[in-house]
Amino acid sequence: MDIPSSIVLVLIGLVVALWGLQLSRILTSILFGGFLGLLLWKISMTTLGSLLVSVALLMVGFILGAVIGFVLLRLAISILLAYMIASAVVSEPLALFVLVLILAAIFYVLSKIILPAFFAALGATMIYRGLVGIGLSTWFAMLLCVVVAMVGYYNQAKRAI
Repeated sequence: MDIPSSIVLVLIGLVVALWGLQLSRILTSILFGGFLGLLLWKISMTTLGSLLVSVALLMVGFILGAVIGFVLLRLAISILLAYMIASAVVSEPLALFVLVLILAAIFYVLSKIILPAFFAALGATMIYRGLVGIGLSTWFAMLLCVVVAMVGYYNQAKRAI
């Protein structure tokens, strides 16, 4: 890895480690808006068969989902993650719905701990790869990344999401 890209990786890793949870609000808004819009579009196309109504519901669902995803971050992430896992396991609609509800409840309870830890570890890993790419010793890079991960977890866990 060359030096400029390693420096960029370290900087992005620092942002993710310290403020990844806050920045994920934007991404979650877009993803949950797309999820809700697509869900409304599929339901309206199969039941009503009208393209105009389906597109209107898609747009309303996207805007509503984006607002919900921004305001209710933990709930939106829990539902998205539960749907991704449940759809890989079951295909029958009722079983999918029940499994999504169960998994979303579990993920929602654990999200206050898991989300800050995930973003702190992801950022620290990016910093480690960048520092090693620059040429720092592995041990020094590891020590620095552990400190950044701890500070990042504390910084993100202390904020209410």
